[in-house]
Amino acid sequence: MRDDTNKQQDFKAIGSMAGSIANDFNNWLSIISGYAQSISDNLIPKTRAHDDAIKILEAARHAQVLTKRLQSISKASLKNSTDELKLLNISHAIEEAIALSEDTFAEQNITVKYSESRQLLHILADYSQFMDCLMHLFFNAADAMQDGGTINIDTSVKELDGHDYCVIRIRDSGEGMTKDTVAKIFEPFFSTKEEKKSIGLGLTVVRNFVAQWGGEIRVRSRIGQGTSFRIFIPKADMGPAQKRTRVSTKGKTILAVDNSIEVLTVIKACLNSDGHKAYTVANGAEAIEYFEENSSKISIVILDFLIPDIECRELIEKLKEMNPLTPIIILSGFSRDYVKKQLGGG
Repeated sequence: MRDDTNKQQDFKAIGSMAGSIANDFNNWLSIISGYAQSISDNLIPKTRAHDDAIKILEAARHAQVLTKRLQSISKASLKNSTDELKLLNISHAIEEAIALSEDTFAEQNITVKYSESRQLLHILADYSQFMDCLMHLFFNAADAMQDGGTINIDTSVKELDGHDYCVIRIRDSGEGMTKDTVAKIFEPFFSTKEEKKSIGLGLTVVRNFVAQWGGEIRVRSRIGQGTSFRIFIPKADMGPAQKRTRVSTKGKTILAVDNSIEVLTVIKACLNSDGHKAYTVANGAEAIEYFEENSSKISIVILDFLIPDIECRELIEKLKEMNPLTPIIILSGFSRDYVKKQLGGG
């Protein structure tokens, strides 16, 4: 008991330190990004100097992902952190997490099967933290299947103590764990992975976040038969007004075009979380091909001003030839006047 208390105190101390470091990093990254953006705005596109400035911005975005991980540890170390809780569609989040993981899983010969509940399930949680929890559990499952296997995901509703809970179950076909290991996996700094490969905070973060949302996480495992994690989170009532809004407001089908995979990932996550269906491509050729096949379904196109294989203006013209009524939103770090001038005042 004393050892558990000490570990929790250590975790809280690390969380506090992680939060402080993340804030300092964000301040410096904001300065770096600001100067790099200013430099790129004053350089001619597609020159070497401009490309270097863009690379600095991309590196800063990668660093910001790391600071978000530090912030997750910091927030998970707090017992009560519910200021940012919002209504969250479980299905959208799971589908997004699967999409983010599918390339990695394909390389490891891992198949993901998702069985969605017939009910529309919502919870009150922080979206990015919930995604962190899913990704932790997904990659834990993958680590347990070194020779490939299957991850089964399903959602349901279960009544506990007179209250409805959304249940997310994640099962793997991996090597499984002993009872002694299962009893320790949520302890801070405990890890079954190779030394220095993990500091043993992933599942601690997951458990603490779920607890902050009023839920709990349970695990079952047997050697040679795999492991099953079940997350129980109170089911959120959408309320009459929100239900009416959902019926009358249909999500849009949106095509996003950007050569940065990181940017596309963020765009897709944001759009999907708002109830839209987002498709992403990384260059002009793919955009033209996809739009040609699906122009009647695409409601909006989000287009980066700098596409490596085609001029933005030319791409817009080709899309407009196929469907002149589809709105196109241009994303750019350049000034509005500069973009308008390059596009001919459009």
